[in-house]
Amino acid sequence: MDSNLPEKYKTIWSAAFSGNGRWLACGCEAGTVCLYDIYARKTTISFQPHSGFITGLAIDYEGKRVFTSSSYDCSIKVWDAFTGSLISSFDEHDYIE
Repeated sequence: MDSNLPEKYKTIWSAAFSGNGRWLACGCEAGTVCLYDIYARKTTISFQPHSGFITGLAIDYEGKRVFTSSSYDCSIKVWDAFTGSLISSFDEHDYIE
């Protein structure tokens, strides 16, 4: 990972590679997601989707969407990996069929 990241981003609780092997998404202790470009060897974006540890994380094949889960806020969220914009959120009271 980028050695210039603040300390709070350096404790990783979850990680996932994209199917094409180019992207690595890491869920950090501070509730932050960092997307790392393996080819360029740098962090491309970091954003804070949750208030607690990122306990689960997945990234789609091309690295366009990041899926996160946090046991502390009981939600699952889908994010645009390049802008950090929220696409969808499923809260603890939502039922997914």
